[in-house]
Amino acid sequence: MNYENKNMSISYKRTIIIALLLILLVFTGYFCWKNFWQKNVISFQNEEARQASEIDVEISKKTESEAEEPQQNNVEEISESAAQKTEEKPQVEKQVEKAAENFESEKIEKNEKVVSRLVSWGFQKSDSRKIDTIVVHSTYNTLSDDAYSLEGCISQFKQYGVSSHYIIDRSGKIYKLVDEKNIAYHAGVSEMKDGRTNVNNFSVGIELIVKDSQDKPTDKQYDALSWLISDIKSRQNIKYIVGHSDIAPGRKTDPWGFDWGKIQK
Repeated sequence: MNYENKNMSISYKRTIIIALLLILLVFTGYFCWKNFWQKNVISFQNEEARQASEIDVEISKKTESEAEEPQQNNVEEISESAAQKTEEKPQVEKQVEKAAENFESEKIEKNEKVVSRLVSWGFQKSDSRKIDTIVVHSTYNTLSDDAYSLEGCISQFKQYGVSSHYIIDRSGKIYKLVDEKNIAYHAGVSEMKDGRTNVNNFSVGIELIVKDSQDKPTDKQYDALSWLISDIKSRQNIKYIVGHSDIAPGRKTDPWGFDWGKIQK
């Protein structure tokens, strides 16, 4: 009995030891497997991260390269454009200078030589008349003490319902009162030496502000009149330049104190 019990006790202990060893083996295997698996998973994740990082770097490099290439192209285009503009600059500057000179010339002719002061009376509209005569007149203001007043002379014209095409003040300033294409009432009853009457129909009238027969035009008025005659000749086929007294003898005596030699020159 004792021997059998002893054998049983040994067998039981052996079984327990084996079981413990199996359990230890299982746990050891589990931990080894778990450690191996984690290492592989982490390695795999690291590899994926590395590959992803390399891809990002490649994309970044490509993007920078593409960004630098247009920038370089833009720089080249800008450089070419700047060079072209540099070549064109002298030509543009010359064009600007020429335009400025033309503008100044036009300004002198239109704004300084002739001032528009169009009136609404003393003329008849016309679109097809032929002009071959210039008539020179004298006038002055009788409405106030200032005989040389431009506005006084114009007001006087309005009072009588007459007007010339141009009037030149004492300083030589030229004022346009009626467009040349229209028939201005400046000559009145009149006749040319060739027998034509109604001189208004084919003439341009120019008034000089001169006080009376004891007065005479200023040098600036002569200069302005000479320029205006040349200017009118550039547009009209002028054949005759006469005074008011030439076409209305016995009725008119103007232009007063006038020296024809100064405009013939």
